[in-house]
Amino acid sequence: MTMKIRYILPLCVTLALPGCLTVQSRQAGIHQFVETRDGRESVWGIDINLDLLSFSPEIQSDEITITDGKYGRDLKTIMTWTVSSDRKCLQIRFKPSKGDFGTGNGVTVHIQKSAMSGRKDLNNRYEWSMLTDIQ
Repeated sequence: MTMKIRYILPLCVTLALPGCLTVQSRQAGIHQFVETRDGRESVWGIDINLDLLSFSPEIQSDEITITDGKYGRDLKTIMTWTVSSDRKCLQIRFKPSKGDFGTGNGVTVHIQKSAMSGRKDLNNRYEWSMLTDIQ
């Protein structure tokens, strides 16, 4: 029984965006994307997973704000973002050779209501924040 789960899980994960888990194993919220690049382990991006709402198939540049917690800089020009096919996961990554979050940093992401679908609340935008030290 245990062996079947070990073989099925990697197959399911490959069907979603790398880093975004399948619907069955995904937990709503904001999560670090930790990866080793050039021999260095760091937080190279984040995933935002939704439960009740969904993202629009594409999020336009004027509908998202990605702010560095340490310096307050807008990171949109050095990052990419992709919505999963089920529209429940937003994957945000640093562009190649543009850096990582580093030590003692954080990130805040704002998504305008226009980039969401489902039952929306009265806010004009949604916000997620997290510290980006490796956990």
